[in-house]
Amino acid sequence: MIEKQSGIQPDLCLRHAGRPLDLSSRLSRSWRGFAVELVSVDGASEFSFQRVSNNHYLALHDIVLDQGQIRVDDLAMDQRRDLRGTITFLPSGCSVQGWSAATARTNSFTALYFDATLLREEMDMRYREASLAPVLYARGGPLPATMRKFQTVFADQALDSLHAESACLIAAIEVLSLPQMQGAGRLTARQTSAVIDYIGDNLAHDLSLSDLAGVAGLSRYHFGRAFKTTTGQSPYAFILQRRVDAAAEMMATSRMSVEQVAEMCGFRTTANLRRKFQQAKGMTPLAFRRSVQ
Repeated sequence: MIEKQSGIQPDLCLRHAGRPLDLSSRLSRSWRGFAVELVSVDGASEFSFQRVSNNHYLALHDIVLDQGQIRVDDLAMDQRRDLRGTITFLPSGCSVQGWSAATARTNSFTALYFDATLLREEMDMRYREASLAPVLYARGGPLPATMRKFQTVFADQALDSLHAESACLIAAIEVLSLPQMQGAGRLTARQTSAVIDYIGDNLAHDLSLSDLAGVAGLSRYHFGRAFKTTTGQSPYAFILQRRVDAAAEMMATSRMSVEQVAEMCGFRTTANLRRKFQQAKGMTPLAFRRSVQ
């Protein structure tokens, strides 16, 4: 079922007061291409966590927090507290860090670590062709039930590897069916509208890729690709077009100077406005004003 030998081991770093967290249970098993970990923390506990790895990470949470926050790549901070039954997927190379103050109960999570390049060729191809995006605390779908099967793996040490590896492979396949993954290549209508409105409201200011990605709730890397796929333009080209169009509107309908228009539309200098306007409209801003009066 799986072709190459794997040296994959659980690699999520959990710490308390600068030291590895003292866990009541941190069990793990590994097979070719996969590693599974069951982590359990009894009672109230505070801990920090971080991870960046070349392997994919998939987790099912049974956790309730009094406080906590998590950041994945450069996405907005997430502070949800009731994480019971939620799924998190972090593609390879994705960084995560945060801290948690767990409620006084037995909190646990089951994690699957895997490297698609170590799996059979068809699976590797699926992951190479997919637009992988981080998924944080998703609910619903078949993955929670699949991930719960790993509890049997730890309860029955005599369970054969074929059964365990089959469950791992099913979970890896089901990741690609997550609704968030299906839409990873394009922005949703709501995301597109929010980003365009934000650009329009802040045209006079310096707009960064991080700002726009934050509005869409995506990392800069995934936002840049998704924005171009959705609009047909890069964020830079789209904003430049909006600035030139806004400048043309102001030149046609107001008596503002070219300097004022440049400032209102977010051009750093008047010369920059003239150059970009000439390239887009085939004439200078003042010539455009004369042509429409």
